[in-house]
Amino acid sequence: MKTRVGLRGEMAKQKCKMLDLQNTKKVLESVDVVLCDCDGVLWTGDTVISGAPAAIDKLKAMGKKILYVTNNSNKSRKEYVHKFLGMGYHVVDDEIFGASYVTAECLKTKYNYQGKVFIWT
Repeated sequence: MKTRVGLRGEMAKQKCKMLDLQNTKKVLESVDVVLCDCDGVLWTGDTVISGAPAAIDKLKAMGKKILYVTNNSNKSRKEYVHKFLGMGYHVVDDEIFGASYVTAECLKTKYNYQGKVFIWT
């Protein structure tokens, strides 16, 4: 399985443009992992965005790994799992990367910090 960070080569050199069906297929064929924002992409507040759960299921059926990212730091991964499941998304906690979790992991692994941290957002 190939792992890519961003687009490389010819596709990366192209100017930004609206994805049509052909370009969408090229992008999807070139990646193994999709990072998906949550707020405004999968839901707005407590309302699921119509068609989003089906789109995520389609990507998974294509063999894509979906990772969910959010800069919202007001929920734990466990709380996010509950929200996802309640909206019809099939997730596990190790697929969710919120700002607080990523910050804590960075402090722990990169800086070997083991104490308590207060994140003021």
